[in-house]
Amino acid sequence: MAVEAVARSSRMAAADYALACLMLVSQSGSWVALFLWPDDVTYGFLLPVCGFFWLWAFKNRACGPIRIDAGVLSFAPGMLAGLVACLIPSSADRTVLAPFAVAGALLPFFNFLVPILGFMKIKGSPFPALAKRFSKPLFWAAVFYVYCIASFLYWLAAPIIASIRGRITWWAALLGVPLVIVYVVALKFGTDKLNEGVGKPKEKLVAHHEDPPPAAEGEAAS
Repeated sequence: MAVEAVARSSRMAAADYALACLMLVSQSGSWVALFLWPDDVTYGFLLPVCGFFWLWAFKNRACGPIRIDAGVLSFAPGMLAGLVACLIPSSADRTVLAPFAVAGALLPFFNFLVPILGFMKIKGSPFPALAKRFSKPLFWAAVFYVYCIASFLYWLAAPIIASIRGRITWWAALLGVPLVIVYVVALKFGTDKLNEGVGKPKEKLVAHHEDPPPAAEGEAAS
């Protein structure tokens, strides 16, 4: 029994480090896709980036551990906008597509805002608090913290950078701001319906990878 417990603990530790590495690689790859994607295929980077995180969220809902993962809805608009951007001719005017692409990129920004606000409530160093909250090693907690902040900044910067590089008319890009409000309302309604009977009744939906951080050190998230 002791040997089995040690082996199980080793497998869990290996999985934790693998997940931490995946967070680092996926975030790095997202920035690379943003800057290296061809300018004449504006917003096309949303297809591989949002598609990857959508698949990750789908895996979480299907296999765990996060069976109320909101990413299956929050990454869908961006993924669809990226698909359209890749399918239409590179010479086509993207003014009509711009609001949908900008809103699709901003939606994950609001998703990551939830853990960021949680981090701000932690007293002292956030790493020990996160490690204790999730029963993970400090390395994982540090990577998770950096990952959430980097993702928060990415989804704010990505639509701005892509619109500038693609020479999108400013008013068309700005139309994505009111549109994302509609998306946020739809996301809230959709996730409430999707998660009926799944997980805890009052459990909050956050970024696709983990549960919300504690409101304060040693406390569970509300």
